Amino acid sequence: MQAMNTSTSTLDSSKNTVDKTGALRFDFLFSYWIIVWFFLFYFTPEKSTAPISQWIRKYLNPSLGFYVAFMENTATLLLLIIYNPDAWLIFKFICMIALLKGIPLYLLQNYPIHWKQDTLVFVVVFGIYNLYLAWNGTSLYGVYERTITSIKTGDDKTPLYALIHSIFGSNV
Repeated sequence: MQAMNTSTSTLDSSKNTVDKTGALRFDFLFSYWIIVWFFLFYFTPEKSTAPISQWIRKYLNPSLGFYVAFMENTATLLLLIIYNPDAWLIFKFICMIALLKGIPLYLLQNYPIHWKQDTLVFVVVFGIYNLYLAWNGTSLYGVYERTITSIKTGDDKTPLYALIHSIFGSNV
């Protein structure tokens, strides 16, 4: 019970990195930015003659971003195993990785990474993300700290877990 009180104060809803239910805001997690980036790229028609479509398909391949995010999620999974070896929580985290990283990476497997170009685009998107966080009064460190706290305490306050809980209840 003490861990719950600690996590509640750490995940204080008066801080703008959480929504009114106490869940971490999806727009503050870079993984969700990469998902939006994926949808923009993947669902832009390849054969479109519109200049913006051609530009998106030529320059905005998110594959590198997914590989970086997958590596970060793997490191977070290791922390999860160390801090909170609850098998159900680990299973949900692995499912989240498969859903948010594995499926898009599978769908992008035929789009080669152009290292210089894709690294530059990744750095620009990551820079915009960090500016967005700063504009909203937080930082990458602050968001990651709240994410790790949520994982350590088993609160499941990340957006995907909050969605699961809203659909199936908190016993899931």
